[in-house]
Amino acid sequence: MRFRVVFAGTPDFAVPTFEALLKTHDVVGILTQPDRPKGRGQSKQPTPVARSARHTGFTPLTPVSLDDPDTTAAVRDLNPDFIVVAAYGLLFPETWLHLPNQGILNVHPSLLPRWRGASPIEYALLHGDSETGISIQALIKRLDAGPVLRQVRTAISERETKSSLETRLAVLGTEALLSVLSEWTQIKPAHQDESRATYAPKITPRDTRIRWSSSATAIERQIRALQEQPGAWTSLCDRRVKILDAHVLPIFQLAIPGTATFQGNSGLKVTTGHGTLAIDRLQSEGARPLPVQEWMRGMREVSGIRLI
Repeated sequence: MRFRVVFAGTPDFAVPTFEALLKTHDVVGILTQPDRPKGRGQSKQPTPVARSARHTGFTPLTPVSLDDPDTTAAVRDLNPDFIVVAAYGLLFPETWLHLPNQGILNVHPSLLPRWRGASPIEYALLHGDSETGISIQALIKRLDAGPVLRQVRTAISERETKSSLETRLAVLGTEALLSVLSEWTQIKPAHQDESRATYAPKITPRDTRIRWSSSATAIERQIRALQEQPGAWTSLCDRRVKILDAHVLPIFQLAIPGTATFQGNSGLKVTTGHGTLAIDRLQSEGARPLPVQEWMRGMREVSGIRLI
């Protein structure tokens, strides 16, 4: 059974689902975020979904808001059976819920009702969850609260990063969505348990700064959850430095949290509010990412510098 589908997605996570739909259903329209300034030159760059769409001959719709009446009319005229959403980034007005003949399906990277919201992958890592997954849900007016049509679970490894987990979930989400569409007439929606709902709001600049008074375990999770964009950062000698990889050491040092110890080629250790963190890879502002040993070349042996 082939359906007429309007696809709405923006980042790399959404691309596998979009490309799979092109092969299995009739994609009649694409929504993605407008081009945004990016990089040192701040030149406008298309989203990953926009690049994929244009490569396959589509011209995506890129509204700033879905309240735009022209966009609403354009999608209505496409007469879609479904709107499929994967990390689109704009909220759907209530008027959109009845635009497609069958409904709006959302590929959400968490085990709903856990981690509703914009940053479910990051929050699963920040909170040390042992597993996460994909939920295919039907959109309703309330955020990520619609009935779940299918869930797929996957374990989170101890060294899992945002990038590695996002890549795996993109594949699982594509498979789950296609199975839901292929079994559409037999699908039985399951209502979410509101008492178990948790929320993962959008990551803000405040969330990216490392607070050394936190535990080494919490900081290590933060580094993995935000790697490499937007990145967890600290300040060293008035320079902003992203910490890209680190691991917790089974030692405790009696020092003020944030105290860094440089010992020649033996590495960089930082005292935290509980435990010690060893830094493995980092990136100074405006420079490329470096292993800690390479980053430290040319630095004299120093102990007691504070990271803030």
